[in-house]
Amino acid sequence: MPKYTYKCKKCEIVYDMVHSMSLKETICRECGEEPLTRVSSVLFSVDYKKQQKKKPGAVVKEFISETKEAIEEEKKEMQKDFEC
Repeated sequence: MPKYTYKCKKCEIVYDMVHSMSLKETICRECGEEPLTRVSSVLFSVDYKKQQKKKPGAVVKEFISETKEAIEEEKKEMQKDFEC
C-alpha cells in the first residue's frame, strides 16, 4: 500500500499514513477536525536537489528499493497483529 502525507488545516500537524489508493483521509488523527489536505511526499520534496546529481535510473532503483523495504516492514507489522 502506498504512503500518503497529510496536513491538517486547523492544527497544522503533518503526518504520513499508509492506506489503499481508493481511500482518502478527511479527519485529522491528532485533533479530530476536518479538512485534511494530501501534500506532496517528503521524499520528493526534500531529496530532489540531492537526487539531481544522480542518473534517473539510479534514482528510480533507489526509490524502488526503499519502497520494497517499507512494504516488508509493513508486512511484518501486519503479521504481528494476526499472531495469537
